[in-house]
Amino acid sequence: MDLTRQIIKIAPSALRRIAARLIPRTMELGESPEAFLDAVSPRISNSCIATEPSVIEPDTDLMIVVPCYNVEAYVAECIDSILAQDTTFTYRIVAVNDGSTDGTADVLARYAGHPQVRVITQANRGFSGARNRALERITGRYVMFVDSDDRLPQGAIQALMSKAAETGADLVQGGARKFDGDTVIDTFIPGQGEVFGYPWAKVFRSTVFGAIRFPEQYWFEDTLVLFVLYYACPRAVSIPDITYDYRRNTRGITKTSKGRPKLIDTLWITMQLAEDHRRLFPDGAPSGTAAPAAPRIPFADTLLTQILQNARRLRTLKDLRIDYANFLLSCALIKQYSPLRADAAPRLPMLDAALRKADFRDYMTAVYLKR
Repeated sequence: MDLTRQIIKIAPSALRRIAARLIPRTMELGESPEAFLDAVSPRISNSCIATEPSVIEPDTDLMIVVPCYNVEAYVAECIDSILAQDTTFTYRIVAVNDGSTDGTADVLARYAGHPQVRVITQANRGFSGARNRALERITGRYVMFVDSDDRLPQGAIQALMSKAAETGADLVQGGARKFDGDTVIDTFIPGQGEVFGYPWAKVFRSTVFGAIRFPEQYWFEDTLVLFVLYYACPRAVSIPDITYDYRRNTRGITKTSKGRPKLIDTLWITMQLAEDHRRLFPDGAPSGTAAPAAPRIPFADTLLTQILQNARRLRTLKDLRIDYANFLLSCALIKQYSPLRADAAPRLPMLDAALRKADFRDYMTAVYLKR
């Protein structure tokens, strides 16, 4: 056996021995785990299920939603990259100025009379609130989301919409590039059945948003994509074309959130969207839909993957009591929304076993090993 395999084989038992010395099996929080975490960062309970249905009146093939907040340096490049698309499909941009305090409004004013651009101005509601404003009235047969500091490479709309027209898909996803200035840093090409957990680089059938919105006031609102939108789109197709360029952002939430109490939103939104998923898909899929284009990822695996993500985010708060409270609520999530399956092995077997037997030490070991 080579050294790498020996390390992989030994590591779990070694970590368990370390955990046995350093991690208690139980901890005293003095109150319920939810109350404990709520005192650190108040719980938000905003559902993704719309209280009022969208008005869907398509007069174009594609509606492109661009939420804008303090992006005067980038938003013209973003919108121009969309308007420069060479495509046989009709589209309209809906740019939502979400209470910007810089010169974003002045930049958007240049496009106010453009026949393919609609500008909406509102008080600040955050990324989700800006997207949701546009979704109140949907004018495309498909919907696309483009962040205002990013851009579309030439041919993006044609590639995505051609595949949608060819297959009748509810969701078409393309590849993406991460860039900084003139340098491409990384490239991501999705495989069939794989969905990136971001709303961009995709087109969605607009009827998907008839009763679904982005949950507002949370961090990590894009959790909606894998928890709800993916399951609302039975026919999901991936293409190898690069359809999105996203800018490296050193001020984005991934870079700036570490160590901040509001990171607990990652758990709050998981709890809310798990319940929303159950309400929207009580039988596992939306009613009256076509057969899936590819095998569905079981929601049990989606939930496990998110629990692992939550744990690793919350470790940056460096408080074992927070880890323990998150663990207890994650055990409850697994029990409520992921009944034990006999038909397939879980994607993260060590984590799944630790949660089902409520073993905090094994849970922490599984988190560090990502298993």
